[in-house]
Amino acid sequence: MQFHILSFEGPDAYSRAGGLASRVIGLSETLAELGFETHLWYVGDPHAPGEERRGQLHLHRWCQWVSQFHPGGVYDGDRGKEAEYAASLPPWLATRVLIPHLAAGGRAVVLAEEWQTANAVLHLHWLLRYAGLRERATILWNANNIFGFEHIAWPALAEASRITTVSRYMKHCMRACGVDPLVIPNGLSTTPSIRRTRRRSRPCAGGCRTGRC
Repeated sequence: MQFHILSFEGPDAYSRAGGLASRVIGLSETLAELGFETHLWYVGDPHAPGEERRGQLHLHRWCQWVSQFHPGGVYDGDRGKEAEYAASLPPWLATRVLIPHLAAGGRAVVLAEEWQTANAVLHLHWLLRYAGLRERATILWNANNIFGFEHIAWPALAEASRITTVSRYMKHCMRACGVDPLVIPNGLSTTPSIRRTRRRSRPCAGGCRTGRC
């Protein structure tokens, strides 16, 4: 079994911005310690090696060619990084790692975090379907907060993945977007970014504050 975690945030100082980094670091390290081949695909330090292995944990620093022009951290220039992440990461992940593993009879779980990975999930879903291997991979897409919901194509994402979230509050917001996510608590307290987003976002019909639904 392979595990693949898709996230903007990760273990580098450049990639840490809040609770999401703690979540993905803890999860990836735990899976690796349990003996699973684990891959963390994140927007890493542009000056660090593109790939690094720590036992069963494989770190893939993506968008380094974009990040070198954005020294302010992981979310500096995030729209350009999101576009590059969605376009270039899924083909590399699929052809170099996932498809050979699945074609050999293996299985995989892909966990993607936050709106910045939604288009990458759509791309990866299509690539695996085209290869005839989609049923051998479980794809989960998780929302920790409502930021960026206006950028998500919800019907397509619901078809491509099992949508999850971290609280009943988030489940209520996301129902107004036409999806019914599975709640999987992340073990982290509410972050300042969630509170700021709630204050500045306007409510939509049904109580969702995304501006899209």
